[in-house]
Amino acid sequence: MSSSILAGPASLALLKLPPLPTLPFPPLPKIQDVKLETLVFTHSGIAGKKKNSMSLEMDEDAMEDNQKLEHVGDALLGTVITCLLHELFPKLRQGPATVLKAHLVNNTTLCQLSQRYELPSRLICTSDQRYNLAQNEKTMADIFEAYVAGLFYSHLYRASTSFPRIPTPPATPRKRTLTPDPKPPSASNAEARGQAMDHIHKWLAPLFTPLAHWVLDQMRLEQKRLEATLSATPEEDADAVGATARLNEYFTAKEGNIPTYDSTQMNGMWKVECTAVKKDGTEYRAEAIRNSKKLASTVAAYKIARQTSLIP
Repeated sequence: MSSSILAGPASLALLKLPPLPTLPFPPLPKIQDVKLETLVFTHSGIAGKKKNSMSLEMDEDAMEDNQKLEHVGDALLGTVITCLLHELFPKLRQGPATVLKAHLVNNTTLCQLSQRYELPSRLICTSDQRYNLAQNEKTMADIFEAYVAGLFYSHLYRASTSFPRIPTPPATPRKRTLTPDPKPPSASNAEARGQAMDHIHKWLAPLFTPLAHWVLDQMRLEQKRLEATLSATPEEDADAVGATARLNEYFTAKEGNIPTYDSTQMNGMWKVECTAVKKDGTEYRAEAIRNSKKLASTVAAYKIARQTSLIP
């Protein structure tokens, strides 16, 4: 298997990005609808009711918290980012573009954006929940997605006075039929939807454009690193035989610390990162990617043994 395949999109999806850089973020647009704004920040635990998330019954309390808005915001954000990446990088293939999008909209990224805009400080929850929720990455990411949906619907309501509020199912659902709805959405409502999408795009595009370039740069650096790691020779594997035992014995006896080995499987290959720490705090790191966990561990240990001159 070639190094170009192993350093491809699937491997780059495992990339753990550093903290987001300091960038000039656009100001946070205000949600004009006060009720919607309150809903965006209301955590599901505030009502104190146990909910079956998989129930198919119509939930009269579905719009008491931000969960439904988070669900819609996730879709809206995904659409905006997919289109934005196509416009920014029209020649980028769909595989890397998909990975790039995933890095931009994952919980880790959205959590940091939420913090930059100080959205978690506005969370509505019980006092005993506040500390734990403030440390919860998904909760903070959910607020960002809910805010996107709140901004969309708030603008939609203002742009079209005939547009209904966020629909909540009736207590007794109407019987479904195959007869088409005789009253399709009016042109004015369709135009209002487009205006609402434009409204969130005007905020999200300048926010995510520099982030997209930064993440793509990080992916390119990771690809080069993986390709360099994978460009091994059979001689290196042969020289590495026995390196794990030698390194472990040396650090246990002389430094009082046994090296650690962190492993990840990807594309049928194993990536192992070895870390060894001396008594004085000096830390050595090396990694290797091979078709077996044992061989990857051996080669990673061999690299540290070379760094420490344990093996010439």
